[in-house]
Order: sequence, then C-alpha cells, then structure tokens
Amino acid sequence: MSTGPAPPTKKLPDIPEKRLSKYTRAIVDDNEHYYSTMKEDVSNEKLFSRKDICFILNMNTGSIYNRWMGTISTADSKKCVVLTAMKEDVMKKSGFHWDEYVKRLLDLPITNHITHIEGICIEEATLYVVHEHLTCEVLENVIGYGQQERESKFLDHLILDTKTSSYATDVLDGMEFIQSYGFLHPGLSTKKVLVTGQKICKLYDFCLREDAPAKVKIIKNKVESNLEFLAPEAVQRSEYDQTSDVWATAVVIWRILYKDNMTETLDFLLSRGHGASSEVKKLDNINFVRCEFLFDCFATDCEQRPSMKALRQSLCQEINHSDTYEVPAGCITDNYVPMKGQLSDSNGSISP
Repeated sequence: MSTGPAPPTKKLPDIPEKRLSKYTRAIVDDNEHYYSTMKEDVSNEKLFSRKDICFILNMNTGSIYNRWMGTISTADSKKCVVLTAMKEDVMKKSGFHWDEYVKRLLDLPITNHITHIEGICIEEATLYVVHEHLTCEVLENVIGYGQQERESKFLDHLILDTKTSSYATDVLDGMEFIQSYGFLHPGLSTKKVLVTGQKICKLYDFCLREDAPAKVKIIKNKVESNLEFLAPEAVQRSEYDQTSDVWATAVVIWRILYKDNMTETLDFLLSRGHGASSEVKKLDNINFVRCEFLFDCFATDCEQRPSMKALRQSLCQEINHSDTYEVPAGCITDNYVPMKGQLSDSNGSISP
C-alpha cells in the first residue's frame, strides 16, 4: 500500500529579539512592583529626573502658566533654567493640549529666535518644560530707551540704525519659524519678546494652532489686557489663525520702527481695521509713513492681509533700499527654509 507524503513538521517561529527603549516596561519579580522601567543610556536625551532639578524661586504667576527659576545638574555642569508648567485648572477648563505642545517643542530644531528648550521633567502628574535662563530685557523697555531724542514729527529717517532693523527682522523670522511648525502666538506684544545681551530677539509663550482660540478668550478676560495687538476677529469672535498673527506682528514691528512716535497714525489704522466709522478723519501725516506695507496687515478682512513671509520680504526690501545703515544678515538673501516645517495659508493649504 502506498502512503502519501508525510505531514510538514510544525515549528513555532523564533521570537525576534527586540531592544528595549527607555520606556519599555518588563515584568520582574513576583512582588508588589510588577513593572519596572528598563532604561538605556539617556545622556543625550532631554528628559530630566526630578532629583536633577532644584526649584529655587517661584516667578511671577500668570493666568495660564506657573514658572520657577531653578537649576539642572548634569554629569559635568549645573545650569540655571526656567521651568514652566500649565495650570491644572486652566488645562481642564480650556482643554489645552499641553502634552502635545510639549512633544512638538521637543521636535523643534535649534534656532536663535525662540528660547532654547533644554528638556522636560515629569513629577507625578505635572509636566514641566525646561527652558534656558537668559540674562535679557523685554523688547518694550529696549526700544523705549532714549525715545526723547527722536523728535522728527514724521520720522522720515526711521529704522536707520542696525539694531532697530535687526529687532524687526528677528521678530519676523521667529514668527515665520513657529508658524511653520504649527504654532501661533496670540498675545504677542513688545512685552512678549526678549532681547538678549547679544541683541537677539527671542519669542516665547506661543501655543499650538488648535489652542489659540482658547488662549484668546483668557487674554480678553484679563483686566489689564492691551487689545491693540489682537485682530478684529479675535476681539469680536475669539477666532485666531495665521492672519491674526500677522496683525499682532505688524503692531510689534510698528512699535519697533516708530517707538512712541506716530501713535496717532497707528491708532487710526487699528480703529479702521476694527471697523471704525469711515468718517474718521484721515490723518495728514499718514502719507509720510514709511513702510506702507504694514497698512495691509490691519485689514478688517483677514484674507487681505499678507502672509508672514510676504511681510518679512517687504521689510527686507525696505531695508535694502536704504543706503544709510547696514543691512541685517537675515535680509541679504531670503534663504530661510524650515527644516521640517510647512507653511499653510489662511485657507489651510500647505506649501513646501
């Protein structure tokens, strides 16, 4: 009698070896500690242990964040830092995506235009962002220094010094950078820009695009809020997008270029943007304003405002057309390209 082929021998596949990440949990002993964290070398990571951080001073508490000055200890040094955590009640009430915000911060490439992120620290349920500590001044104080010396009524000679033009391009570079990574900056003002000892402007306190409307509502509820930096759609409907950032940035640029001069003209432009009566008398000196590209930034219709990139290019063009001061390095060539980021317009379309 012939027999058929023997059945195939069944054998379980080998279990592949998998390298454990620093967050991989493995069963250890049969005691109350069922899991332990198997850590690899984390010397190059941005995760700090609570024992490596010393909280020294509780800084001024805001309406959204708690901040501390402290130090972090590494293998070979100790560094002064600022630790930031979102208030728990704000996170619950407003629905801020704090964890996602922190995750995206850690993915950012190093740039001079925002405060450097040293890393994070997790203590129980609190997630801290660890920023560099800077010896710096607030932009509003820097540009206000010596303003009495500028007596020209129409300031036909504005932005003739290298520092002033550099401040303006720094702010625009920073705003274009954060927008390219999905952040917006409701609340941007001359008080929210830091100037380092090297005269470099750095941004902080921006937020995720999806959290911007919630942040606007908090800003509007603050008694001391200066709403001139908020676009009409933010003031009236708590809406906020990239074009709203353009409005706020234009106010900051105006303040940098004119300091406390031409405030009447700025007030006219802002009131017109907020829908003031067309009977408002047009100011005589508005025709003397340099940098007319800023006018479009205060359009009531947000679609009529330029993009951040166009605003930056217009400023650089204005600077390059003047032969009375040195051109900042950022305006020599327009070669700024985000490493990972993408820019999206007000309609949500993505451009490389």
